[in-house]
Amino acid sequence: MDWDEHACEIGKIVGHLLGLEFLARLFLSEAAGETAQLPAQGHRTVPKTRLTDYATLGRVIRDYNAELTPAESQGCRLDEAAVVTLRDSLAHGRYVAPAPRPPVTLYN
Repeated sequence: MDWDEHACEIGKIVGHLLGLEFLARLFLSEAAGETAQLPAQGHRTVPKTRLTDYATLGRVIRDYNAELTPAESQGCRLDEAAVVTLRDSLAHGRYVAPAPRPPVTLYN
């Protein structure tokens, strides 16, 4: 795997994590009866909703899991520790390579 492939694969993981958080927030927003609205062009603020609040990823996952029915919990429950650890590792870790090519080690 070369650098470009490596960067693309890491980007896919980050994209999936962003998508996962967005969908969990959308689920919570709909469960709360909120109407999802995109801001109009030129607006600098948006209403505070489950989509826009400053809840941490861990809080979002805990709230999401708490909203699931017992049947939904069987296949849709998120592993908070695993997701948050992966996201934090990518967000706060340091990539180190012995040469300007893979393999790369991620240090936290």
